[in-house]
Amino acid sequence: MFKKELGISIYPEHFSLEEIKTYLEKCKKNNMTKIFFSLIHLGKVPDEKLIQKYQEVFLMAKEMGYYNVLDVIEETFPIFGFKTDEVYKFKTLGIDCLRLDSPLLPKIVADLSYRNIDLQINISNNDNFITNILDFKPKLENLYGCHNFYPLKNSALALDAFLESSKRFVDLGIHTSAFVGSLQALKGPQKYDVPQLVSLEIIRNLPIRSQAKYLFKTNLVSSVYVGNQAMSDEEIVEFGGTLTIDKFEFDIHLNDDLLPIEQEIINYQNHFWRGDVSGDFVRSTYPRVDVEGEVTPNHIKQSLNYGDLCIVNSNNKHYQKELIIILQDNYKELKDTVNFIGHIKSYDLPLLKLMRGWDRFSFRNTK
Repeated sequence: MFKKELGISIYPEHFSLEEIKTYLEKCKKNNMTKIFFSLIHLGKVPDEKLIQKYQEVFLMAKEMGYYNVLDVIEETFPIFGFKTDEVYKFKTLGIDCLRLDSPLLPKIVADLSYRNIDLQINISNNDNFITNILDFKPKLENLYGCHNFYPLKNSALALDAFLESSKRFVDLGIHTSAFVGSLQALKGPQKYDVPQLVSLEIIRNLPIRSQAKYLFKTNLVSSVYVGNQAMSDEEIVEFGGTLTIDKFEFDIHLNDDLLPIEQEIINYQNHFWRGDVSGDFVRSTYPRVDVEGEVTPNHIKQSLNYGDLCIVNSNNKHYQKELIIILQDNYKELKDTVNFIGHIKSYDLPLLKLMRGWDRFSFRNTK
């Protein structure tokens, strides 16, 4: 898998230069290094002052050290007086990469990959366009993949389509990007407000940190952009923090009266799902060895549900201190041998479905 990167989207028509500068500074301090821009929605003959403002923002971002991506179609080039084969001239504007929203012929794209600028190809259509480009021997290191974002509820990609189309690029050794949506931001390329701009439908209403965690843990996305502007300060911190998450991280709610040994097991730093996986629950077994003491039976529940967290108690001496994550609803098999200690927050339950044997995981206790 490629190195993870975080990005944002900027829409200069909706914000002042000072607002944009402040936003860029906050995001840069919180691990964001890429920016998505688009000119497509401005039409073939956009307002000259607005284009000038865009160019000011391109250069402002570049001076801050951002990697700038510009979404274009063939009609975008004449706005700057460029011909289609003069993609390298966008570098003078502070642009590092062109996202080809409306694809050119495969041979042309292959030729452009040698023109000293990166190119992004649309992933979401899940067609053979990328393999057709490869027939013409492009400079592969300059080719990237990027999903669309979808403002309309229920119009973003279904999970199977997202995974299949992304895998097509990853299997070819090509970096991929996708979008998450801020729940606080309201501005995108549209003239009307847009609460979320996401690539994958099942993450649309999740907190932004959970959206990003999910995309990264598909192991098919290396760059995640926020599709709308502007995140709240809290979202900036939460999203920025996903860059350093190297395990499955689950937000959880815990009982208020945990035993000290239960708290120690929850905080254990080497949780992983045993490779001999069960369909009933996730087992983290090393606390049995590394944590000392007895687990007194308490908080016994006769019925457990998907995402519930339990610790094996002293009623089962051999397995005592194992941490268990329940994978079934209305699960009654463990009876009085486990203490119920809490549950994974509902918004992180989709993430649990991505976890496999040997995957490492950790918990974040949130109120």
